[in-house]
Amino acid sequence: MAEYDEKQYDEKTYGDAWADIYDDALLGWSGPERIVDFLHKLHGHGRALDLGVGTGRVAIPLAARGVPVVGVDTSAAMLDRVRGKLAGEPVELVEADFGGYAPGEKFSLIYCVGQSFLQLQTPQAQRDCLNFLKPAVDLLAGPIVEVGLGNGRTYDHLRDLFPGRDIYVFERKVAAHPDCIPPDDRLFLGEARESIPRAGRQLGAVAALIHTDLGTGDHAANVAMGQWLGPALDALAAKGGWILANQPLAVARWQRQPEPPGVPKDRYFLYKVG
Repeated sequence: MAEYDEKQYDEKTYGDAWADIYDDALLGWSGPERIVDFLHKLHGHGRALDLGVGTGRVAIPLAARGVPVVGVDTSAAMLDRVRGKLAGEPVELVEADFGGYAPGEKFSLIYCVGQSFLQLQTPQAQRDCLNFLKPAVDLLAGPIVEVGLGNGRTYDHLRDLFPGRDIYVFERKVAAHPDCIPPDDRLFLGEARESIPRAGRQLGAVAALIHTDLGTGDHAANVAMGQWLGPALDALAAKGGWILANQPLAVARWQRQPEPPGVPKDRYFLYKVG
């Protein structure tokens, strides 16, 4: 496996970096058994559709229980991993971007586990926003804050944009590519609702840029999270600093800014700290 470089990979080729280590990276996380149990109870008659099948951690055990599965993923390398695991289970694999996939049939069950839906916000829009902010952030002292390490792709991009700058990262439990894991003294582990206030007390309001991609596909849960997330991040934000968020955050001293050129309205939310 080649050393990870965010610039070398896109939505179709991300598996070139991840396929060989994806399952190992998830060791220690809860297994898929409860998810498979839940999906099996929901399934009626007919095939199930797995959006973002990855290495088949859910699709294969679900199919082993007699549920035929169609697994869609953009990565040929990930799909090859699924094929290597199959032992006769009824799993059909499709190489496609599920954001625009038109299967031409109806399914009795459609599911998407993990954070695959969040990727529909498009990494390109995220990169465009961060690239747009770079000149303004370069004029400020203070560290960068990244809330949600994920697979490490954004952290890798931030390292390229701001070489030599301290980047503090928050993550519940690390499952990033090994080349994209920050040093221990720049990593705050645990639930964000606890770790972000702890960092605020430790670091103070010093961050020149805060980027957050926390959230799920549950709109109500995201709204509830935003009520505590904004104030928690405000304790880390330096006056004159910048906030880039994947959801609206209401903080009195933050002023909403227009989206950068080419970024669709409300795809990301950009704030200047007053």
